[in-house]
Amino acid sequence: MDRRRKYCHWFCAHLEPINPKRLNRKTIPVGLLATLVILNVLVLVFEKVATMASVKDVHTTFYFSLIRQPWLWLGLAIGPLQLWIWTRILDRTDLSIAYPISSISYPVTMVIAQLAFGEHLGWQVWLGAVFMTIGVAAIGSTAGHHRNTRALRHSAMPAEAFQ
Repeated sequence: MDRRRKYCHWFCAHLEPINPKRLNRKTIPVGLLATLVILNVLVLVFEKVATMASVKDVHTTFYFSLIRQPWLWLGLAIGPLQLWIWTRILDRTDLSIAYPISSISYPVTMVIAQLAFGEHLGWQVWLGAVFMTIGVAAIGSTAGHHRNTRALRHSAMPAEAFQ
């Protein structure tokens, strides 16, 4: 038996039929995703403020000045909260839906950068933000649709399937 046939044989032998009860529609936890986006943006803003308040001298002086900034520590303290929120989101929806939707924090960060820090963003950057937002909307609109796939009984394939 050639390699492809062995793989197909193993794969097909470990498939089970779809259980309609397990395919309940998962909803997008909008509140948790919005909180995550806000926290992502806040971390970046805190890090930017800490960097701006640090001494702009030799590298070692800059870093010693940076670690004394409370804004940096506030941004780092948000990390465990972000992790907890991510675990709650992934408990309620698929990673393939949640992660792209969380990328809406990029355009939000761009708006904050221009408004709060006076950064100039070219039209190409704004066009990219529009495309990202359209992509997020497209992904979000497909959330919860049933897939016509079968579930694997085992998560890992044995080495024999590839020999």
